[in-house]
Amino acid sequence: MISTIVEKIYQGIEKQDVRKTRAHLGCSEIGGSCRKQLWYTFRWAWEKQFDGRMLRLFRRGELEEDSLIKDLRNADAEVDETSRQHRMSTHGGHFGGSIDGAGKQFEDSATPDAWHLLEFKTANDSSFKRIKRIGVAEAMPAHYAQVQCYMHLSGVMKITLYLVVNKNNDEIYSEYIEYNEEHAKQFLQSAEDIIFSDETPLGLPDPTWRECSWCVFKKICWEDDLPEVNCRTCTHAVVERKGNANWSCALTGDDLPIEKQKQGCEKHLYLAHLITYAELEFGSENENWQQYKLPDGRTFRNGMQGPGIYTSKELQNLPVSMIGDKEFENLRTKFEGTVEKKKIDDGYPFDDDIPF
Repeated sequence: MISTIVEKIYQGIEKQDVRKTRAHLGCSEIGGSCRKQLWYTFRWAWEKQFDGRMLRLFRRGELEEDSLIKDLRNADAEVDETSRQHRMSTHGGHFGGSIDGAGKQFEDSATPDAWHLLEFKTANDSSFKRIKRIGVAEAMPAHYAQVQCYMHLSGVMKITLYLVVNKNNDEIYSEYIEYNEEHAKQFLQSAEDIIFSDETPLGLPDPTWRECSWCVFKKICWEDDLPEVNCRTCTHAVVERKGNANWSCALTGDDLPIEKQKQGCEKHLYLAHLITYAELEFGSENENWQQYKLPDGRTFRNGMQGPGIYTSKELQNLPVSMIGDKEFENLRTKFEGTVEKKKIDDGYPFDDDIPF
């Protein structure tokens, strides 16, 4: 049971959370084991909610960066202050991230005079021991992919000093990771495929995988829940290849700034493959609807509200069993009703097994 004061501490942290919705696919994510999860993340398929404890854990990782920079300088290393949180991007600004820093004069490095990418992490005891035992590339493939992408995008840094702190006892493990052009290009190609595809890539083979147990998208991926209604889940949205992470609407021709993407509009139509429980039959561009057929023969349309036609927000909140139900449709038509939003517990059981 959480005490009152601890609960209020967590609530205060939640109130002060000013993190912005990430507009791009991050270098820190591209090494993940499930490409489908990455696609859902980039398309804002479900908003991740973090409680105060998790936000505090994120903050701890951020504070560790300052501590490690100070420690490196005390160890006679040189750290470029201007490099901290320097942003790198590619693929029209849709892929990238910010580095923790750049440094040199590390005595045990094979190239001490060269500028090194700096990457700082924290980990719980079990994850820390695994990294120490088998190395970053095998123990933390996402971290390995992250630094490979950063080194490639930097154009100059060919080696990374990776430092991870054990959150249990403050032990530090260091590893020098050399740039591998082939691996870096593979990660960038994966990002290209995910960002500019209108269809989800293949994911993990079944929901019994450990990653699926805590994934925020599990009900969208393996059950009948539909993603959030926003421009990124709409069939009209276009990911632009030029600009700074620009999107546009094929229906209106308008540019879509971030805030507008979040809101979506009344003309939203789900990307067809996101309605996993029905098959797309045909549609009308002029009238802006798409017709689907359920396995039992029932049909319905996703479009502007009307008899047998459901807006995307209605479909998101409507159980599949109610779609096309005559009694429900009669009441909906008679009272010009809409389907209210249902409360969904996304069940995202974060714990310290995730090595931040």
